Amino acid sequence: SNMIVIREARGMDETSTMLHEYVHFLVRNHSEQHYPKWYDEGFAEYLGMSDVSHGNFKIGLAAEHRRSSLNYSHWIPMRRILEPDDYADWTREMKAMFYGEAWALVHFLQNRPDREVPFPQDMAKYLELIEQGQGSVEAFETAFAISEDKLNRQVKRYLEAGRFRYF
Repeated sequence: SNMIVIREARGMDETSTMLHEYVHFLVRNHSEQHYPKWYDEGFAEYLGMSDVSHGNFKIGLAAEHRRSSLNYSHWIPMRRILEPDDYADWTREMKAMFYGEAWALVHFLQNRPDREVPFPQDMAKYLELIEQGQGSVEAFETAFAISEDKLNRQVKRYLEAGRFRYF
């Protein structure tokens, strides 16, 4: 059997945390694909922000606790989000920013207004390029047709606009 134990922490929503961890469980146990850390955590945050009310199920809601930390903390360049090689040595604040930026990145990519290619198609290309030995940043720029510099700006603009689509 599987079990989840959650320690209460100030500012944490237990339901979102359980959904986040359940997404990890599903993705890691029902896919042969190994996803990069930015997608693994960002997608779990994205799906973890769900709500069931009045007979409706909503996924992809805005993660207010992530948005507020992104507004008040120092942003990590997208290059380090895409390649968090030394993640184990990061401070607690940097790790919180990683989760926030990974969530924002996945949300942006899922709802990207300037791209006609569906996100799953871009993601499949990205993973294929990684498997072929390309570096994370180069593979990302090729698959998603956006430079790292432009990505930094566009994700921040996406957050500032505050028009988060959910399903």
